[in-house]
Parts: sequence; structure tokens; C-alpha cells
Amino acid sequence: MAAGARALLLRDGDAIAPGRRAVARLARKAPPTAPVARTSQRAFPFAVGAPAMPRVRPLDPLPALPVAARRTVGAEIGREDRRRALRSNIVAGLVLLVVGAVHVWTGIEAVRVGYALGAARQMTVKLDQEVHELKVELAAATAPARIEQVAAKLGLHAPAPGQVVVP
Repeated sequence: MAAGARALLLRDGDAIAPGRRAVARLARKAPPTAPVARTSQRAFPFAVGAPAMPRVRPLDPLPALPVAARRTVGAEIGREDRRRALRSNIVAGLVLLVVGAVHVWTGIEAVRVGYALGAARQMTVKLDQEVHELKVELAAATAPARIEQVAAKLGLHAPAPGQVVVP
């Protein structure tokens, strides 16, 4: 291997998917480190005259996972990962579709029930008015003056004192 390069090392028992090959990754060169400061500057980097200390992060070694267990992005995504992503996208889409359909259906039902409620209220008002008119008509028909007037037209008259039998 070239100096400064890292390669994917396979150990015994590591699984490699068919048709895949290990790609060597080049390591980034570490930035030059600042000269070591005096103890007082290291303990108090904010002191006047102290040079700014760069934060250097060492390169992380490759994780010791089998090749098949590593998740990759882009063109290196495996067939199973694509299928899993497609299934999860389809499930998420179906859930959104069902939620949207339920939302639309409840809106339509609310409008329909609103119209039915309005029609029922109008019918209630109409029937209440009809009941009131019938009560007025009944009161007029059963008034004593009206009964005497109709009886006189039919030739009926009040009974004589001997015609009424009381048990």
C-alpha cells in the first residue's frame, strides 16, 4: 500500500456480496500540528499573546464490521436496501393516502350532514306551523257559538225538560 493510504482490510469470516469489490479509500493528510506551547499557554490558551491552538482530530480507523454489514450510499446501495427503502416509501405513501382520503371523506360527510340538518330544521318549523294552524282550526270548530250555529242549520234544538233521562 502507498504511504498515507488506507485500504479496506478483510479478515477471515468477512462476507463479501457477490459482484462487489472492496474499494481502497485514501486517507486525508493530517494538517500540520502547531508547535507545542509552553505549559502556561497550554493551560490558559486565552491568555494574551497565546497563539490560537488548532483543534486536530486524528483520522478514525475503519470500523471492524463485515463488508456486508456496512451501510453505504449512492451506487453502492445493495438490492435488499433498495427494496427495503421502496417498501418503506410505499407504506408511508399508503398511510398518507389513507389519512388524506379519511380527511376528505370526513369533510364531505360533515357537509352532507349539515345539509340534512338544515332540511330537518326547515321541516320542523313547517310542521310546528301546521300544528299551530290545526289547533286554531280545532278551537274554532269546537267553540260553543259555532256548535249552536251548526245545530240550528241541521234543525236540532235544546231538549225539553222531560226528554232528558238521568240514570
